Amino acid sequence: MRHSLTSLGFLLVFAVMTPIHAQRVDYPALQITTPDGGTSLLLGTMHQGDDRVPLPLPVVVEQALRLVVASDLLARPLPPRAGGPPPDLSPQISLGSILDEGEKATLRTRVQCHLPQNSTPSDIEVVTSFALSGPIRVTADFAALCPTPGQPSVESWLKKAAAARGVPLDSLEGTQDSSMQRAALPDRIFISNVRRILSSQGSDLFARLTTFLNTGDYEGICGLVRENFASSADWDLFEQRLVSERNAHWMPVLERYLEEGQAVIMVGASHLCGENGLPALLSKKGYQIESIRIPAVGRPPTP
Repeated sequence: MRHSLTSLGFLLVFAVMTPIHAQRVDYPALQITTPDGGTSLLLGTMHQGDDRVPLPLPVVVEQALRLVVASDLLARPLPPRAGGPPPDLSPQISLGSILDEGEKATLRTRVQCHLPQNSTPSDIEVVTSFALSGPIRVTADFAALCPTPGQPSVESWLKKAAAARGVPLDSLEGTQDSSMQRAALPDRIFISNVRRILSSQGSDLFARLTTFLNTGDYEGICGLVRENFASSADWDLFEQRLVSERNAHWMPVLERYLEEGQAVIMVGASHLCGENGLPALLSKKGYQIESIRIPAVGRPPTP
């Protein structure tokens, strides 16, 4: 019964999260209930600001005891993960060595759109040079599609809302842990994914992913990502290193936050599908998982 009173306010917030009108803007979420009644909220995200993806209202974190993300330099540090996969020690190549001139031009545009608006030409040149010359396992994220101007990602939006309300930020792993998992992947996986994102396929793929996200279809997200890998073997390795192994590693920390109750947790949507996804792992341990819709806005007001 230790959660019965502390969870009451959180449950009342959830009570207003079910849409009353069909036209209401909302966002998919999973309500997690512990065996003794504690409740928390689990959100799947896309890590990028896009005006096709609504932003949960700040009320979502209003009565949260903590906001939890996968990893963040600003979160309270966790001890480094013991063991983990060995790094791929094959020579690491750079984007500059494998991209053609058209792809390099697109990459330069992507780098610029992700930098602050007040960045100087010198700043842009320094970052672009690193994006082209650094090891691909580090620089691949520079190829990400440009966000909608003025539209934050769900993560940055809710982190800002939490900070404004004094809600502490915690994480499921240290940043060094996710880097270690990435380092275990061969360059070929990053090469094929970067080329796809830099092509017209990248925009089409992201549009389809946002549709799945907005309907809470996490299995659809993982299926679409799987289809776009160069081979099933590459997907299996990627899913093992960056999804399944991390999910298993997160579980003890995640359960601690869930047992405390009233946590709002954000992870990449691909962590929520399949037999090794967080919902499946939590269900096996007796947690109740309920799909709900939470209130959201299409464009950001001030949090």
